[in-house]
Amino acid sequence: MKTAFCIYGLPGSGKSTFVSLAEDNDIPAVIMGDVVREKAAEELDTDNVTGQDIGEWATEQREKYGPDIMAEYTAERVQDIDSDVVVVEGVRSKSELDVFESAFDVQTVHIEADFDTRLQRLQKRDDDRAELSEDGVTAEELKKREERELDWGMNELLEFDADYVIDNTHSLSEYQTRITDILPS
Repeated sequence: MKTAFCIYGLPGSGKSTFVSLAEDNDIPAVIMGDVVREKAAEELDTDNVTGQDIGEWATEQREKYGPDIMAEYTAERVQDIDSDVVVVEGVRSKSELDVFESAFDVQTVHIEADFDTRLQRLQKRDDDRAELSEDGVTAEELKKREERELDWGMNELLEFDADYVIDNTHSLSEYQTRITDILPS
C-alpha cells in the first residue's frame, strides 16, 4: 500500500520547505492548494482568479459537496503517482485526513510555528509565489486566512495527535534535519 505523508500546519509554518526537501530526495508531492487552484480556475472560467476568489470557491465547494471534497480531488492525484511514498501538503481538516487514511498508509506530520514567525516568513516570499498562494503579507491578511482555514476544520486537526510534530521556530538546518529524520531514505 502506498504511504502518504500528510503534512499540515497553519500558513507559513514550513509546509513548502518540507515538500521541497522531500522532492529533493525523489519523493513526489501533491500540494492540495495547487489542486484547489486548478479546480477553481476550471470552474470559475476566468483568467484573473484571485486568492480570495479561490478561497470563496473552496468554501462553497465544501458546503455543497462536503468538507472532504478537496481531499477527494487530491487523493485521485496521489493514486496516479507511480511511487510507494508521496507527500500530501495542505490537509486542513480531520475529515480530509480520513479520506487519505481510507486509501493510503498515512503518516501525519504537524508543523508548528508561532504567529510572528509565520508572518515574517510569508512577508519574505517572492511576490509571484505570494500571489499564487494567497499568502497574506500583513498581520490582518494572515489572521483572515487563518480564520477561514480554522473554519474549514483546521482547529480540530491541530488538536489531533500527529505521528510527528515539528516545532519549526529554530534554524532552517535544524528543521531540515527533522524532516530528513522522518522521511524514508
